[in-house]
Parts: sequence; structure tokens; C-alpha cells
Amino acid sequence: MTARSSLAARSAELSITSQNIANVNNQNYHRQTASVHTIVSDSGMGIYVKNAKRAASDSALDAVFKSQSVATASGSYGTLLNELESSVGKPFTTGISMSIGQLQGDLRTYSNEPSNMVMAQQVVNSVGSLANTIKQASADIQKTRMSADQSIELAVKNINKTLADIETINREIVRGTALGHDVNAKLDERDAMLKTLSSEMGIDVLYREKNDIAIYTDSGITLFETSAREVSFTPTGVFDGSTVANNVFVDGVTVAGPGARNPIKGGAIAGYAKMRDETAITMQKQVDELAFSLIDAFKETDPAGGGADAPGLFTWAGGTAMPTRPADVDNIAASIQVNDAYVGNLELVRDGATYDYNPDNNAAYADRLNTLVDSMKQSRTFDAAASVNTESDLMQFAANTASWFAAERKRGTETAALNSTAFRAANETLSGKTGVSIDKQMQLLLSIEKSYSASARLLTTIDGMFQTLLNAAR
Repeated sequence: MTARSSLAARSAELSITSQNIANVNNQNYHRQTASVHTIVSDSGMGIYVKNAKRAASDSALDAVFKSQSVATASGSYGTLLNELESSVGKPFTTGISMSIGQLQGDLRTYSNEPSNMVMAQQVVNSVGSLANTIKQASADIQKTRMSADQSIELAVKNINKTLADIETINREIVRGTALGHDVNAKLDERDAMLKTLSSEMGIDVLYREKNDIAIYTDSGITLFETSAREVSFTPTGVFDGSTVANNVFVDGVTVAGPGARNPIKGGAIAGYAKMRDETAITMQKQVDELAFSLIDAFKETDPAGGGADAPGLFTWAGGTAMPTRPADVDNIAASIQVNDAYVGNLELVRDGATYDYNPDNNAAYADRLNTLVDSMKQSRTFDAAASVNTESDLMQFAANTASWFAAERKRGTETAALNSTAFRAANETLSGKTGVSIDKQMQLLLSIEKSYSASARLLTTIDGMFQTLLNAAR
């Protein structure tokens, strides 16, 4: 019995080891080892493989979930920052500040030769270029918010599908464990699903009896406990500077979006929400402040002191009465433009459109132009919500916003790189504890083959002895 059972046991061990080797490159596979037992009966003593024991480390796996959710959060955020950095005209780096500098220089040049209409046209061109750069910046910001919103929608769909799959396989695992069946392959499959889930949303996993699990968001809201909870999200159709996007709900509780009750910290959704509802809002505030300040800097005031202020070279779509703050005009950065009154009437750049600053039609009149140059250099108070120095002139403010974006992008890129490294390290730790080492498995395979050969030789020897005895009996 011993030789026969040993041969069967070695055969089972060979099968398990071969399976390990075949899955050496499968990151979701957990190494298995034969659970060998010795039995004693009336017919003798033998060994047998009771089952395949799966290598597992809940703590190492949890570390992978957490590091992955952090890495995908910073990675999704960093990707969106890079998309903004590559925007047409580089409005968030040097584009706007360069355009302001160009306009300021053109005004100064024109003031030195106010009768030159070619220079007047250059000023109008520079105004149009600056207005378009700001409009493009606003459009890019809202495009990025839309992209983040669409990504959240896809992530929520993936989460719901994954939770449904987990519900099905978890039921099979619990039932199979209770019946004593081999559920190792299903456990590997469930772990892969949990990794998918943690890439979309930060999770905490609770391990229970019979290989059962419960899943919670990293903010404590139940995602799965016997059955999957609903994750819901309504995408926003159109984005502009005044749009407040929708929240992500888990089982009726807000976990991402403006004012979320239990905001998640990890997963791609967290990164998308940070861009859509925080960073992009700040950037929109910055370009709105710039648009308003330019309109204000170039406004026309009544020289006699009795009339209302009126838009000058810069205005906005449908602009009439001067706003007193950016919020007075919806999407002011998206609608800033050259005042049509000046197009084709270049003398008005020097003399004024609503108010006549040069009633004598003096071709050498430059006071209005000098006033505009001084107004651009004048220190202004900007909204603290723009997250940069609140006291600066237009050029400084534009440079400050560019520096703010550069710093945010650098921080985002570095954080994503660090978190990605931590995720790789966690994966390596898990692999070391549960993965397959080809060298060790090959050594084990050779050892099993030797034992198998020895058992086979023993059976051959015993068979020969029986044949000798049978021949002698004849």
C-alpha cells in the first residue's frame, strides 16, 4: 500500500507543481502546495494528498488594494493635469502672461506714435489674441471637467459590474468551502475582481468565515455584504464656469463630488473628482479674474464724471453695463472678446468709443493710451479663491497663476510617481508571499520526480518478487 499510495501522492504533487509553473506569469495566481497526509489501516500505512493548499496573505493583499487605490487616484489626477498642460497655446503656462506682455508693449509703442493706424491695428489684434487665449483656457478647463465626469461615469459602470461579479463568485466560494470543495481558482478570480474594484474606488475588505468577505469604501460605506450595494451617478451633460457637477452615491450616501458626506480617498474616481470639483474650479476662477480685470482695466469712464462706466477695448458677449465683480457675468472668461465698436474704427483705440477723450482730434494725442498702459501696471485686488497672491498687477497675476499650475502639476506628477512605486513594492511583497518562484518550483519538481521514480522502482521490484513466487508455486 505504501508504494502504491506514494506513487499516487507524487503524481498529485507533480500535477500541482506543474500548475504552479504554468501560472508563473499570472499575477492573480496564488501558489499552491500539496497537503500530504499519512494514513494507517489494516492493510498497512500510506500517504495521500488531501488537498491543494493555497498560499495567501490577507495583510499583503490589503496593502496592494490600498496602494493601488492611492496610485490610481494620483495617476488619474496627474493625467488630467498633463492634458491641460498640453492645451493649445499653452494658456496655463506662458500663453496668457506672454499675451498680456505683448499687448502692454504694443500699447506703449502705439502711444509713442498715436497717429500710426498700423500700430492701432496691432493693438486691436493683440486684444483679440489675448481674449482668445483666455477663452481657450476656459474652454480647456471645462473640457477637462467634462472628461473627468465621463471617466467617473465609466468607473461607476465598471464598479457595478465588478460588484455583481463578486456577488456571484463569493456565493460560489462560500458554498464550495462549506462542502469541502477546492475553491482556490475561484479565490484567485475574486482577488482579481477586488483589485479591479480598488483601482476605481478606495476599499477596505473584511475577511469572514468560510472564505466570505464584506467590502466597504475607504470612507466606511458598505459596498458589498452578502449582496452588492448600488453605486449611482448621473453624468453632467454640459459644463461651463457655473456648472456644479453631480455626486457619486454608494447605497444612497455621497462619496465623491461637491460636499460629499463620506468622501473616498482612493481610486480613480477620487482623482477625477479632485480635478473636476476642486482644481478646475480654482483654475476657472483664475481666468475669470483675469477676464474681469482686463475688462475693468480698459473700461471707459466719463471725463466729465457724470456718466456710467462703459466697456472699452475688452468686452464680453452681450456686454452693456460694466460688472463690479467677475460673478456679475456668467462665464465671463468664456465670453471675453474685442469690443466691436473698435473694429474698423481704429482712431477710437486712441480717442475712445463711448466717451470722446480727444475732442480736438489731435493726431498726437496719447493720454488715453498712456492711461491704459498705467492701468495694466496698476496693482489690483484679486479673489483669494484664485489661490494666488491677491495683490498684484495683471502681468504678475498671470505669471502667478502659471506658477501655481506648474507647481500643482509638478506635485501631481511626483506624487503619482511615488505612489506608483509604492504600489509596485506592495505587489512585489505579495508576489514574494503568494506568487510562484520558477527556481523553487523546478527544484521541487525534480525532488518529486525522484520520489516518484523511487516509488515506481519499488513497485517494479515488488512485482518481480511476486512473479518469482508465482513461478515457484507452479
